[in-house]
Amino acid sequence: MKKRLLTCLLIFTLFFSLAGCGNSTAEKSADAPKDIEVWVHKHDPLIAWMEDKAQEYNAENKAVNVIIRAFPSGELPEKVYTGVKGGQGPAAFDFLCLNYKSLIDKDIIAPVDWKTMGYASAEEFASEWYKSSIEGVREKDGNYYALPYTANTWSLFINTEHFKKAGLDPEKDYPKTWEDVKTVAEKLTIRDANGKLIQKGFDLPFNQADHWWFFVWGPILSQCGGSVLSEDGSKATINEAPAVKSLQILYDLVHKQKVTEAGTSIDESEGFRDGTTSMWVSGVWSKGTFKDREIENKYMAVPLPQIDPNHRITTLGGYWWHVSNKVDSDIQKEAWKFLNYITSDPGDQFEKTGLLMPKPSIMESQVWKDYPYSDVFSIDLDAGIWPQSSPVYPQIEKAVADAIERSLVGDTPPQESMDIAAEQINKALQEK
Repeated sequence: MKKRLLTCLLIFTLFFSLAGCGNSTAEKSADAPKDIEVWVHKHDPLIAWMEDKAQEYNAENKAVNVIIRAFPSGELPEKVYTGVKGGQGPAAFDFLCLNYKSLIDKDIIAPVDWKTMGYASAEEFASEWYKSSIEGVREKDGNYYALPYTANTWSLFINTEHFKKAGLDPEKDYPKTWEDVKTVAEKLTIRDANGKLIQKGFDLPFNQADHWWFFVWGPILSQCGGSVLSEDGSKATINEAPAVKSLQILYDLVHKQKVTEAGTSIDESEGFRDGTTSMWVSGVWSKGTFKDREIENKYMAVPLPQIDPNHRITTLGGYWWHVSNKVDSDIQKEAWKFLNYITSDPGDQFEKTGLLMPKPSIMESQVWKDYPYSDVFSIDLDAGIWPQSSPVYPQIEKAVADAIERSLVGDTPPQESMDIAAEQINKALQEK
């Protein structure tokens, strides 16, 4: 009997001892910092900077633990869709601007919490960004749904030595309009005795990813008054006259002026860097790729050519920060605080990552003032608009790229090629 009583007493004591340990662990968990996962596309300078910023932020804010996770840009969308749906996704993540509408369509992002970010009003929040860039993330409900932290400008890069050899003054004779591009590019184009193209007067992204066309052809589309979709996104307008006109400009450069041609496996940016291409459309980051190359001290950046120089339109391209609406509201608030922290100094971001944030305050930073041709990039940034997004963007991207390549790599008339694209896009919209 005594033995049984002793056994019961030991079990009773052990139970309460373990219960006490459990309470201690629970209290410790409650006091532990909240994990805030932030997913970002893989870009080494950006990842390094983000990790440094997270470390700084965590040191200053003991209640949270910001964790940076990076994924290849091509994998990130599906990982976000899957993760958020399964309840295991990030608190915040970046997304290519062209895919933005898919997030709205799937209802997985929260409106910008400008109050938590420390602003007195939505207007005060918006005033810190270029109007054209921030309006691109505003929905019909009046809310903003992203922080457009990168806005790559697209400008024209020219080889000054080629200009001089062709009897042109690069400071004065660079093309201001797309008609000028045709004229100047013809003068810069060189073929050998057999007609082989050995110096391209102007080149196009034949060997780049499909979305590159939205940043090279896309500005011409907008300048012509055209669009891929109707304003409400319900139907294709890519085969209407303004859009056809925009493709005709590139068609003429390839098939009439013959200043470039497809069919080589050489990346077009390489052609500019090695001195076999005279003019090329690219972004503010390009300087970093010129080091120790033929072009390093022989280039200028000039404003992107226009249809109407008095009504400038350029295209912005880049990644936007979003916060998931599937995580706890407290976690959402902490995510907005961190995003506010890393978007508060556009000069620091530009210096460390080379990524341009569309805030007027960037112009006041010394790193921007010292950057070659920053005055040109400022002009193109000021005129920038985002490309039109859609929930069926992947299908649109392919239809657009196929249409352009049918006409430029092949010889399909622009109207016919755009008609095919319109059919494909309308089918995708109907099946959505």
